[in-house]
Amino acid sequence: MATFVYLGPSLPRGEAEAILPAVYLDPIAMGDLYTLVRTRARRGDRVAIVDGFFEQVPAVWHKEILYAIESGIAVYGASSMGALRAAELHGFGMRGLGQVFEAYRDGAIEDDDEVAVAHATQEDGYRSLSTAMVSIRFGLDRMRQAGQITAEQHGLLCAYAKAQHYNVRSWADTYAYALGIGLDEQVLAALRELAGEPDAKAQDAAALLRHLATLGDAADEPPAPEFVLEQTGLWRDLAQSQEARVAGESLKAGWSSAAIDAEAVEHARAASPARDALLREALLMKIARESRSASPPGPQDMKAAVFRIAARNGLRSTADLRAWRDGQGLSDADWLSLLEMDARVQQLSLQALAGVDAYLLAALKASGRYADAVADVAAIRERYGDAWLKQLSAEDFNIGYADLQRWYEQHYGPMLPDPEAYAQSLGFQNLSGFVTHILGRYLLAQGIEEPAAPTGEPAL
Repeated sequence: MATFVYLGPSLPRGEAEAILPAVYLDPIAMGDLYTLVRTRARRGDRVAIVDGFFEQVPAVWHKEILYAIESGIAVYGASSMGALRAAELHGFGMRGLGQVFEAYRDGAIEDDDEVAVAHATQEDGYRSLSTAMVSIRFGLDRMRQAGQITAEQHGLLCAYAKAQHYNVRSWADTYAYALGIGLDEQVLAALRELAGEPDAKAQDAAALLRHLATLGDAADEPPAPEFVLEQTGLWRDLAQSQEARVAGESLKAGWSSAAIDAEAVEHARAASPARDALLREALLMKIARESRSASPPGPQDMKAAVFRIAARNGLRSTADLRAWRDGQGLSDADWLSLLEMDARVQQLSLQALAGVDAYLLAALKASGRYADAVADVAAIRERYGDAWLKQLSAEDFNIGYADLQRWYEQHYGPMLPDPEAYAQSLGFQNLSGFVTHILGRYLLAQGIEEPAAPTGEPAL
């Protein structure tokens, strides 16, 4: 089990490391958590968000946090950006801690600038160069509760500090304002003393790290999420924008699964016996995923995708499916993404079937299978007449529909999710036309020429 902590100006790195041994990372920004989940973090690991960038670069997306939670990673937040995101997402499984988090969660504060500060560069440890409004606010609250300032003075000082840009907001500036409006020495002395104490953000950051230290090394998988992460266009854009970074981070980490994946892809592109089919399937997935016309797959679409993938791979039980997923290196999040892609491919296929016949004819010729298809039809016509599509009936040959279905599935795969939907997925307007073609192929394969008395059992 690993713990990753995004930390910047809220708490010096040295103090943090003394509290909790962990993998410390720079303040979080958009794409960082997505990349971490793809490359380093695993189910049962912990991620603690303390600080994050938000102005020069886009802030971490809420959906990245949901992606981590969905992937079985516990995500904590406190102090600064972590407190803000935890307050927004605590109902979805992100775990918040500390007074800043509670203030955001309870609506006592709302603005992002409450936790914003100016800070030094990475080389200087992201040292704070200003004071967060939330730290000034909480400090002044304590002074009022202790009777060191009146409610009116509290309001004046808070309003002044809030009016300043976060880059210049500080205890020193607030003290200068208090001096300028003539507050007495007792108030000024209390302000000087308060300025020297650890601020609210530092206290919360340290408290979070102490809490994580008490949890030990046991896996910290969050409860099963009660949400489905929708693969929206914006989310796909984010994922695509991070692919080069994911590959780079994986290679830096050494012989990682992502590095092996990259080599496996290149090897398949060069030398796989199924290369052409794989490339066509990958292209179809890419088109489906990037399409804006398909609607998000619903629960029934995802269920049908499970059946299709299981059928294609000869998986007959839940245990078979789980073992296959493990063998393919599919996490829960990867599996849902694969189902979503398969469902979208199916949607686009159904949308395009109305005009696909000309292309299917071209595909038959390009693949060298046209002559075989024509020979089959010619043989059926010769044996059963030119009007076979209208006249052939399973009952006439004493063939049960259940037997016909079993024969078909032995040779061509299961009719999932049901025969009628399966026929429609192949472009047939109704089940009867599909069954007639199956019957013709069956009769030809079995060498049956003469009809018999019907005793069929309608089941297909």
